[in-house]
Amino acid sequence: MPTISASASASPAFQQGFAQLKVQQAKRNAEQAEANARTLQAQAADAQRTAQRAQESARDLTVRSDQAQSAVGRAREGLAAIRSLSDTSTRLQQTYERVAASIQEKDGVGETAPAVEATVSPQATTVAVSAASTVVSAPSTGGSAVNAQGQTTGTVVSVTA
Repeated sequence: MPTISASASASPAFQQGFAQLKVQQAKRNAEQAEANARTLQAQAADAQRTAQRAQESARDLTVRSDQAQSAVGRAREGLAAIRSLSDTSTRLQQTYERVAASIQEKDGVGETAPAVEATVSPQATTVAVSAASTVVSAPSTGGSAVNAQGQTTGTVVSVTA
């Protein structure tokens, strides 16, 4: 802003008027500076609120990311468990088939071996295994096997897998 200066030869009334003019100009400058300061304070408060919201959002995203990573870990563990159960079921089926074939070869008599059915669900912690109730019979050679109803069903065979 242009500044106004009084010369030494000016009259006292002029100098007084000039002083009042300088006071008014200084007052306007102060009011303008005050308005600018209020505007800047409001902008700073808005920026702080925006930064706080961004920090809250970042914390929320971090929590959600951690939860997602935890879910991924649980899913991988579940998948490994399912694979392990499936492998166990397959090995059990193969062992059962070998035992049944061995019994049939040894005795040469009887029906075909029952199929083993294994059920594995994604939530399972155990494998459910069931076999059809087909009886494999063999000629009696002395040591007969008795079922839960007390019926003689065949011979006792010791098989270790």
